[in-house]
Amino acid sequence: MIIEIDYKPPYTIIRVKDDLDNKSDLTEVYSLVKKYLASGQINFAIGFSPRSYFYPPSISVIVKCSELIKIHEGSLSIIEANNEAVDMISSIDTEGFISVYQTENDLLHHASAPIIKE
Repeated sequence: MIIEIDYKPPYTIIRVKDDLDNKSDLTEVYSLVKKYLASGQINFAIGFSPRSYFYPPSISVIVKCSELIKIHEGSLSIIEANNEAVDMISSIDTEGFISVYQTENDLLHHASAPIIKE
């Protein structure tokens, strides 16, 4: 899996460059979140490719990441989400913890309202 990491204060941005499918394993994303939390970073944004499709294993990792980040009183955002990702977040994020932004610039500047909750 191709993953790019970028730090744009206050966010650690994790971009999954591969298209997600039923064989995708996002455990590396969870491991990265744990690693960065241990180093004191608590605000994360995760980006997926426009053609990603979310299956139960990938959804489970997103839920685990959100729970871990919540324990550390951080934030989790999804950026550049396709409709599938927006629908998935809406269905699993019953507490409104995960923000969804159309672009990285929207996330960084909070210039436009998030697609889902801020």
